[in-house]
Amino acid sequence: MATIRQRGSQFEVQIRRKGWPKLSKTFPDKAAARAWVSVIESEMVRGIFIDRSEAEKNTLGDLLGRYLIEVSESKKGANSERYRIASLQRDPIAQYKVAGLSGKVLAEWRDRRLKEVSGSTTNRDLGLISHVINVARKEWGIHIENPVAMIRRPPESRGRNRRLSPDEVQRLLAELMPSVRTVKGYYDEGGTRNPWIYPLVVLAIETAMRRSEILSLRWGRRVSR
Repeated sequence: MATIRQRGSQFEVQIRRKGWPKLSKTFPDKAAARAWVSVIESEMVRGIFIDRSEAEKNTLGDLLGRYLIEVSESKKGANSERYRIASLQRDPIAQYKVAGLSGKVLAEWRDRRLKEVSGSTTNRDLGLISHVINVARKEWGIHIENPVAMIRRPPESRGRNRRLSPDEVQRLLAELMPSVRTVKGYYDEGGTRNPWIYPLVVLAIETAMRRSEILSLRWGRRVSR
């Protein structure tokens, strides 16, 4: 059963039907309200109704924020994914309602993104968006087709295997030497104020360890013989 009430200049609609969730929506005129009721009730009668209210209410940015709290924080790579999500939330695509996401919208975002970063980075972002949407569909009750599956993925960038030359290593390390304070308390120009950067970079160069591997190192107990 549908009820249409006028509230000020708006018309509020409520649909209550046994076996279906309660629905409500506001329209600027009564004709639009009646048209919406007709479509929804017809879909309910035919058994094909899909509740799109959450998809129409939430933006991609909303999903990214919830995903960060409920999913990312339990991942091993939570720190890197946090930065990736923050970057996506600053992008205009984050303002799109989930119901408005389409293959066309994602393809336009992909092409714009490729002008800024590599194909590999774009693919990682697309993979993240796809997983966010799949989690929303399967676990959060947000009904939407995954638009990432509708578009072409850009080719992966060629891997890099170049190492720094000895001269480049020396110049890099020279810039990372700890800066010294002058008698007035100011730091000298050049160098770094963080004394741990220099040994960290030396360790990375000598061992070829990844950032995550270095940051996971812990002081251990010395074993006596």
